[in-house]
Amino acid sequence: MLIILPPARPDQPTNKHFWHTEYADVDAQVVFDMWTSIPDWPLFDTGLEAAALKDGRDKIIEVGQKGILIAEGGRKVKFEITAYDPGTHSYSFTSQLILAKLHIYRFAKADTSGQLAITHEVWFSGPLGSLFAGILGKKFRAQLPAVVKRVVRMSAERSKKLK
Repeated sequence: MLIILPPARPDQPTNKHFWHTEYADVDAQVVFDMWTSIPDWPLFDTGLEAAALKDGRDKIIEVGQKGILIAEGGRKVKFEITAYDPGTHSYSFTSQLILAKLHIYRFAKADTSGQLAITHEVWFSGPLGSLFAGILGKKFRAQLPAVVKRVVRMSAERSKKLK
């Protein structure tokens, strides 16, 4: 099974490859549990109306799981989990577009100050990747900081409930 991780980052984010990181004093496992809970996706990603795995599970547990996203406006998009590593609190998924792919990579990692770096990375690939980056990338890139900030806020709220 092919595991897909991000390519080398460009010097600066572009509409074809972009990312956003927020730093917070939250537990990486809480972030990872939320990120891998499919019903939670529309709670932090306002570009989604719904998400579900085809195997009926609520959680990502392995590479190869497939699902469906329902984007704003009702457009359905299939996705597949392309990397999953609970040890590094990271995973990725890929959606097939027309002659292109949209990749999402999410990870949470402690930085040198002890804060948790919560990163959401997006890139387009394939023959029409640049075209889709022009169509979707600008919008997704603009939404990304708010998405990651919601992840931080929700993780902090859930961490408090666990204490």
